[in-house]
Amino acid sequence: MRANYDEFKGTLKEGVENTQNPVIQRAVATADIVYMENSCAKAIKNMKAYDPYFDFDDLEIEATEIFKEFYCNFLSGNIDYLETVAGGPALAICKSDITNRKKEFWEYKYDEMLDCGKAVFNSGQMDQVPSFTYIVAT
Repeated sequence: MRANYDEFKGTLKEGVENTQNPVIQRAVATADIVYMENSCAKAIKNMKAYDPYFDFDDLEIEATEIFKEFYCNFLSGNIDYLETVAGGPALAICKSDITNRKKEFWEYKYDEMLDCGKAVFNSGQMDQVPSFTYIVAT
């Protein structure tokens, strides 16, 4: 009976960790913060070690402003700024788009973003540095 329970628990945990449902991801991240078991919790712990005033809830508010700044620089084609704040696939996609715009001699009509939705926490992880992922509606 115990083996069946352990197998069920493992399967459920794996399913929850691999879900794409943002509601479940947020619930898991919240629960894990309490238990400090997952990579997101480790990222938060490392941020608090780096900055004792780090507040995870404030980060969600700041993420909206950070995104606005990022997106305005993307629209204006400022690769130097994007390289300082982005990496991985996000930076590659931005660079590719900006390079294509320059090759095809076009630009966006506006280089300032009019508005965006609130940044909603999606996930966090601890690789070499803490990173947090947010979903923002534009």
